[in-house]
Amino acid sequence: MSPTPKQARTHHRKAAPRDRTRNVTSWRVEASWDHRPNNPVVIRTSDRQRARRAYRDLLAKGAYVILQKHTGWDRWTTVDEQNGAAMLAEAAGGRR
Repeated sequence: MSPTPKQARTHHRKAAPRDRTRNVTSWRVEASWDHRPNNPVVIRTSDRQRARRAYRDLLAKGAYVILQKHTGWDRWTTVDEQNGAAMLAEAAGGRR
């Protein structure tokens, strides 16, 4: 007679010792404009390409943008930081 499912599962594999910190692959994009500094845009995503695309789009709109990577336990590391308004002014000044 075969064992019942409860009898067959008396041994459980020990969990592998590794970092179980949640959301360590998250990216955050923060953007603000000079005319509304108290109302920033914050985009959080686990997709790096979506974060980079949002970063470029907000730069093109003239925002001061910060791209950050999550390092665990609510700590963020700045990956890139640009001033979109200055970049647009420089591009407009170079065309004249």
